[in-house]
Amino acid sequence: MVAHDTRYAMAEEYVSLARRYWEDAWSDDALIADRESGVYAQRSGIHRVVYEGDHYRSRGYYGAPPTPQRTPLLFQAGTSPAGRAFAARHAECVFVQATTPSHTAAAVADLHRRAGDEGRTTPLVTMAGLTAIVAETSAEARELADEFDRMQTDDVVATLYAGNTGIDLRTLDPDQTLHQVLDAGGPIGQMGTSNIERFLGSAERPAPTVREILDELRCRGTRGFRLVGDPTEVADGVEELAARTGLDGFLIEPVFGTRDVEAFGDLVLPILRERGRLSPRRSDATFRSRMRGMLPAAPVS
Repeated sequence: MVAHDTRYAMAEEYVSLARRYWEDAWSDDALIADRESGVYAQRSGIHRVVYEGDHYRSRGYYGAPPTPQRTPLLFQAGTSPAGRAFAARHAECVFVQATTPSHTAAAVADLHRRAGDEGRTTPLVTMAGLTAIVAETSAEARELADEFDRMQTDDVVATLYAGNTGIDLRTLDPDQTLHQVLDAGGPIGQMGTSNIERFLGSAERPAPTVREILDELRCRGTRGFRLVGDPTEVADGVEELAARTGLDGFLIEPVFGTRDVEAFGDLVLPILRERGRLSPRRSDATFRSRMRGMLPAAPVS
C-alpha cells in the first residue's frame, strides 16, 4: 500500500492537474455547436495542457467542453491531519467522521481554522453520516432498530472494521484496548485513521476494550450518528446534532436500503422544511449553488 501521506501528495498533484483541464483547456466562447455550419468548436479556444509533477504527467487537450460549474463541487473524506490539511486547501464540502458531538465539533472547528489559515474566504460545508431509523411511531422505529441490531454479529462488524482499518479485532485480546495494536507497530495512520482514533480514548472517555468496541460496532458499525424514533423525534435529533457540532448537513446512511431514504424524505424532511432548516428548492441551480447557496464559480485555489 502506498504510504498515507504519499497518497495525499499524489492527490495534491491530481487535483492541480484536473483543475488545469477543467478551468484552462477551453475558453468560454470555444463551444459553437452550430449544426448548420458543421462547426463544433473554435480551434483557437481549445488549449493544450502540459503538466509535469512528481507523480503525474499529462500533455494534451480536454475532449469535453466545460460544464456550467467548470470545476465540479469538490468533496473530501478523511480527517487525519493530512486529510484535514488537504481539505482546507482544496475541498468545498468535507465529510467528518462522527464520533461524539463534542469530538465532531472540535473536528469541524479545526477544519474551519485550517481553511482560514489557507486564506479561504468561503466557509467549508461540513457533514457527517447519519443513520436515521424513522417510522410513524417510536415503537415501530425501535422494532426496526432491534431487527437491524440482531443481524450485527461479531463476525459481521469485525469484518467491516478490518476492511476499513486493516485491524482484525477477532485476533486481539478482547480485554485489552486498541493500544495493543499500536504498541506492536500496527497500521494506524495508513487507512481508516478516524475509526481507529475514535477508540483510543480521550478526555471524554477512556479507551474501550476490544470487547466493548465490538459491542459498540454492533450498534453503530463504522457509521456516523444514529437516531431512532418517530418523525418529530428524529427531526429534533437532527437539529440538536447540528447545533452541538456545527455541522451543516448529514449524509443519510440507510440500513434497510431505499426504505430508510424514503422514510426520511417522507416523514422528516417536511418537518425540517417547515422549521426553516432546508433551503428552498431551485430547479435552475447547479449542485454547487444548492450545496453552498452561492453562484456557480470555481473554488478558491
